[in-house]
Amino acid sequence: MSTATEPSTRAIRVEFITRLYFAYAISPAAARTVIDQQIVSTQEGLLHLQTLLSELPLKQTFNRLGLAFRVQQLTMVIAWLNTGKTKLGLDQSLQEPGTMP
Repeated sequence: MSTATEPSTRAIRVEFITRLYFAYAISPAAARTVIDQQIVSTQEGLLHLQTLLSELPLKQTFNRLGLAFRVQQLTMVIAWLNTGKTKLGLDQSLQEPGTMP
């Protein structure tokens, strides 16, 4: 559960959601860790694709279109991960009951 899913929309849809479900069943803090790790991994994948896109010759129109599509997908995935964190109430400080902040 400690390794992030590959930064692709298919892997996120199939693998990540399952991992998140079980992490949340263990504890909200575990779920937040899973989401945070996935955000970092996806941001790294996004940066890699943006670098590849910037280095691709302008004449490679279809390759550029494909990479631009993947860049937009990962950008959306990061926004979706943050939305999920909010919907699950994981964007706030998580404390065990009875503990002081």
